Amino acid sequence: MSISFETLALAQKSAKDYIDAQVISGGGKSKSMEIILSTNWQGQSPNFSQVITIAQTNEKTKVDLVCNDDTYAALAADGVEMLYVTNNNGVLTAHAIGNKPTTELKVQATILEVIV
Repeated sequence: MSISFETLALAQKSAKDYIDAQVISGGGKSKSMEIILSTNWQGQSPNFSQVITIAQTNEKTKVDLVCNDDTYAALAADGVEMLYVTNNNGVLTAHAIGNKPTTELKVQATILEVIV
């Protein structure tokens, strides 16, 4: 299966729009940092996930992932259609939709504490 960079970018934008829609109001502190997603994905196709730890996060933290061109190419080669993070009462979980990545991924994470 071949996925274009445009399709992958659109899928990530859709995930970001969904997450943004969950936020009633913003205005908290934000920071950016590089995180590594391991190859320890759990689940079955098309839904894979892994719990991740980012220091100084809580149940009000929103995490957006930004990938560079090399990471997008690796995701496309692996058949990953979407990559995003959810927060369930302070437990951060990375999700890969489609297939699971076969290599560790270095991604830029923008961490925002949401004020509701």
